[in-house]
Amino acid sequence: MRYTRLGKSDLKISVIGLGTSQFGNKNWGWNTEYGVEEALAVINRAVELGVNFFDTAEVYGDGVSEKVLAKGLSNIDREDIVIATKVAGRNLRYKDVVKAAKNSLERLGTSYIDLYQIHWPNFYVPIKETIKAMEDLVDKGWVRYIGVSNFNGPLLREVIEACRKYEVISNQVLYNSIERMAEKEIIPLAKENGVAIIAYSPLAMGILTGKYNLQKKPSGWRRESYNLITNQMLYRNSIRFVELVDEEIAKKKSCSVSQIFLAWTISKNAIPIPGAKKPLHIELNAKASEISLSQNEINYIDNIWNKLLKEDIW
Repeated sequence: MRYTRLGKSDLKISVIGLGTSQFGNKNWGWNTEYGVEEALAVINRAVELGVNFFDTAEVYGDGVSEKVLAKGLSNIDREDIVIATKVAGRNLRYKDVVKAAKNSLERLGTSYIDLYQIHWPNFYVPIKETIKAMEDLVDKGWVRYIGVSNFNGPLLREVIEACRKYEVISNQVLYNSIERMAEKEIIPLAKENGVAIIAYSPLAMGILTGKYNLQKKPSGWRRESYNLITNQMLYRNSIRFVELVDEEIAKKKSCSVSQIFLAWTISKNAIPIPGAKKPLHIELNAKASEISLSQNEINYIDNIWNKLLKEDIW
C-alpha cells in the first residue's frame, strides 16, 4: 500500500481508503446480505492490507456505521489509523455541531476525530456559524482537521473564506471516470487552495467493476434510482465504456477493470474511498494502489467516455 498526505495536513493516509456508508444501511443489504460480522471482517482485512483511512458519518445507518467501525478498530493503535466522519447537514447550527461531534466521538470510541466534515451544505445556516463551531472543536482537541463534503465551487470558496483560525483541508465529492463534474470548478479551486479531493463512489455504484452488462443491472433501491442506471442511454454507454477500458488496458495489465478505474482516480490526485461488503472486495481495491497508469492510458480513459457520449453507437 502506498501512502500520501491529506491536503495541507500532517495526516498520512493510504492512497485508497474504506468508505463505510454500507454499514448499517438496509438499502445496501444490511442484515440480509451481510451484517456486523461481515463488516468486521472487511475492516480487519483492510487493516491487514495497510488501509488506514476510514470514512464514515453520523447518518450512515443512524450511527451504526460509526459503532461498527469503532468495534472493528478497537484493537488497533489509534495513532496508526485516520478516522473521518461527518456532521449531518441538519446539524449545522453551532450547538448542534458540538452535540453531533460529541455523539460521534462516543459512538467511535475515541477522544478525537482526525477529519470532521460537513456532510452537506445547509442554506438556512450561515456557513460562518458552522465553521466557528468546527474551529472551536479543533481548539477543544475533539477534532484535528476540518473538511467538507458535497460542496460545489462557490460554496467551497465561501468555506475557505469563512475559516479564521484553521484551514479546510478536504472536500469529499462524487468523482469517478464517468461522473466528472467536479473537474469543472471544484477540483481546480481545491488545487489552487491546497484542498484535497476525497472521491466517493469511485466505481459508480458498481458500474465500473465490470460485473454488469446490458442484460444485468445493479439491484437494490440505492442503485436502481441511480441516474446512470435510470437513463438507458447513459447505462449503455457506461457498459460500453467499461468493456473498452477492460479490453484496452485491464486485460493487458492482467488486473481487473475496477482496479484500473481506482488507479485512474489516484492518478488524478484524488483519494478514492470505495465501499466493500466482503474481504475479497477490499483485497481487490487495495491492489489498485500498486497499479501505475501511463499518460497514454490515462488519456485513453479521459477521452473515450466523451467520445462515447458524442457518438450514436447504438
